[in-house]
Amino acid sequence: MAFHDLISSIIIILALFIAVSVAIYTEKTKVPPVPTLPWVRDQAVKLLRAHYETTAPIKIVDLGSGWGGVMALFAKHYNRAQIDGYELSPWPFYFSHIRFMNRKRLNVYRQDFFTADLSGYDVLICYTHPELMAAFQQKIDTLKAGALIISCAFPIPNHTPIATQICGKGIETEIYLYRV
Repeated sequence: MAFHDLISSIIIILALFIAVSVAIYTEKTKVPPVPTLPWVRDQAVKLLRAHYETTAPIKIVDLGSGWGGVMALFAKHYNRAQIDGYELSPWPFYFSHIRFMNRKRLNVYRQDFFTADLSGYDVLICYTHPELMAAFQQKIDTLKAGALIISCAFPIPNHTPIATQICGKGIETEIYLYRV
């Protein structure tokens, strides 16, 4: 077997392994590991800036942080914020964990956010799906008074947002802002 055949075989096996693990975790979490669109991230920051100064020392958490794009953007705009992310899918978790390895204000945990203590956060960001948003209502009761929740694309059932923003061209996404 030639060296290039061996390398090709290894790449194919690795790609199959990654594809199967992504499929397994997509089924488990019900959310595929797709990055948040740039205009959605930008509008989420803009929406939060209307309610929190960028110099505020706040604690932000990204629930289902994926590849870390949302965390990185919020860290850029909120230079005094502590930003944590929770991600179950292994490939996005390891990517973002390595990405933020030398950034003390950014931490990523491979943990189900439903089992995490979210009571100390000022801002929660989520981009999940309707089924998880319904289950998320139980976590809302544990949040501190005044906490803000930014939900991209899916509203939280039985809660009224304090602000909404539609963004995008072609693919429109609605962002909901709630205060606990």
